[in-house]
Amino acid sequence: FFDESASSRRFNFANSPHFAGKKTIALFGCDWIKNVIPNIKGSNGWYSVPQGEVRSRGFDLEVAGALTEDLQLFAGYTFNVNEYRETESTRYLKGSSFNAYTPKHLFRLYASYRLPVLEKKLTAGGGMNAQSRTTSLYGVEQGGYAVFNANLRYQATDNLEFRLIASNLFDRRYYVNNKVRTRGMNNFYADPFNVMLTADLTF
Repeated sequence: FFDESASSRRFNFANSPHFAGKKTIALFGCDWIKNVIPNIKGSNGWYSVPQGEVRSRGFDLEVAGALTEDLQLFAGYTFNVNEYRETESTRYLKGSSFNAYTPKHLFRLYASYRLPVLEKKLTAGGGMNAQSRTTSLYGVEQGGYAVFNANLRYQATDNLEFRLIASNLFDRRYYVNNKVRTRGMNNFYADPFNVMLTADLTF
């Protein structure tokens, strides 16, 4: 058996906020030396095995703030690549992706606008989440997709708020990102188009 505690890790992280918190750029990266893969089934039970060296690198960019007194905007983008730099495995080869089920690209966009009606108690919002393709541990692919959402918020009083939320506006059909998807098992559709009305009352 391989002692999982023997796996050594090197981490490097840099985070730089700018423009009074309206813009954040984060660089991240880590190396796993003698990275272990747990829960490998053998003739004598389950165990962990060393799988060489893995490197993950990327960055995260977020921009948020008020463009006007009534218009708020948020945008975010994440880029990540991870691969085996060295390997002792015949299954996971040098240069292959370590987490193919992790999207390489993630993009998020949201805007809200306080409408000039009803004493500006009504706010409309909308946005989207998008990601690049992924592949499960068993080679089942999920193509890239984008999902759009919208909402209305009405501040009836200081203590009462109503929200109308519409998710997956264009009824995009895609699978939940599940790393153990196989052909015929563990394939679950994400939520279709749906609408929800909520009321929040505080005391």
